[in-house]
Amino acid sequence: MIVIAFEGGDRAGKSTQCQMLLERLAKQPGLRVSHRRYPNRQHPHLGPLINDYLAQRINLPDTAASLLLAASLFEEAFEIDDQEIYLYDRYKASCTAYAVARGMPHEQAALLTKSKPDPHLTIYLRLPVEQASARAGFGQERFDRQDFQAKVVSTLDRLADSSSWMTVDASLPVEQIAILIWNRVSELIKS
Repeated sequence: MIVIAFEGGDRAGKSTQCQMLLERLAKQPGLRVSHRRYPNRQHPHLGPLINDYLAQRINLPDTAASLLLAASLFEEAFEIDDQEIYLYDRYKASCTAYAVARGMPHEQAALLTKSKPDPHLTIYLRLPVEQASARAGFGQERFDRQDFQAKVVSTLDRLADSSSWMTVDASLPVEQIAILIWNRVSELIKS
């Protein structure tokens, strides 16, 4: 099993790059690839509640919201296949960063996902909040606020010092980012 996580603040291009990598990996013979989104708004149990919370149709205390969003990562826990590559559009670092931005101490936030496998590679699409807020769609959801996103990015910056992280300037052209990511991922899957 190989776990690859895409992390970054809102509107950094995670979903775009994750989809591009998924399509490229799917063309490679002998590879099985799965794609997961966090939080999983489509899951029949927690998905509707998560969607209502993020769309600001319901409110929850910050700790309850952190626990709800973390629970989304555990809904597919029994579906893991050791022979597969898993691409996560947000994963453990996002769970931690968003919980910290909501006021949870870092040590406590990191415990929310401690039992999940660590990614073999975390691709951090780093985009300054000012640039992210200028992108289409920013401001439509609960956490699309510059002050909140600044806290998320600050936490991700602190987490990104591991050798298993690849930090990419998300202001680069989409195709250039995809090439940088493919070069790193192709090394990973060969090893």
